[in-house]
Amino acid sequence: MTDKQEIKIVKKIFKKVGHAHHGGAWKIAYADFVTAMMAFFMLMWLINTVTVEQKKGIADYFTPNFTKIDDGEPTDEVLSVKDAIEEEMSLAGNIPLKKMKSTIEKFILENKLLKSMMQHIHLELTPTGLNINIVDTDGRSMFVPGGVEMLGSMKDLLKEISIIINGTVNKISITGHTDAVQYTNTKDYSNWELSADRANATRKRLEKNGVNAGRMYFIRGQESKELFDDKNPTSSKNRRITITLLK
Repeated sequence: MTDKQEIKIVKKIFKKVGHAHHGGAWKIAYADFVTAMMAFFMLMWLINTVTVEQKKGIADYFTPNFTKIDDGEPTDEVLSVKDAIEEEMSLAGNIPLKKMKSTIEKFILENKLLKSMMQHIHLELTPTGLNINIVDTDGRSMFVPGGVEMLGSMKDLLKEISIIINGTVNKISITGHTDAVQYTNTKDYSNWELSADRANATRKRLEKNGVNAGRMYFIRGQESKELFDDKNPTSSKNRRITITLLK
């Protein structure tokens, strides 16, 4: 480098410029997006964890199945038992059968007709569900002997039982039972047909009383294969109708 060369110095000056204000709308939109995604993943998780029976129960819960009166409104009795069960459901999410049994027992004690016929009603928890057994006694039968014609006491009883059933959302099975006595000697009609026909007659009566036909799961006759009093096959208690509120 010679003494005559000039040294040039370049000086760069940067000016600070403030950013324009973009507003906060994007934050709200982003928060909505995150919330929607969280709800979506929660829904996917629930779909994968809830059983088919629970899904059916939820669907049936939102299906109207009130007993109707002439003006189309549910009766006070239906509303009272339905409210009691729905209150339990709101606490437990899905009412356990044990609590349902207690609620029904309370309803029976507070119902004048059911209380007077308590000897004909037996509640029983089973692995399948909650059985409502309507049994004969030595002094009173629910059907004409050897036939499917329903007597007045059975009709009255089923009217009140319908109120209980309409306070639940479970699928329903109905099973007819006879004792070990053969009421007919014909080959074409035995206690198998008799027990099945009585179960079907019960289904028709419940539906007439306002029970949703879509809740019926199966109707069958068991003859005397499942005795209520297994020590006495001819006992009148073996003649019964079992209405099961399925799990």
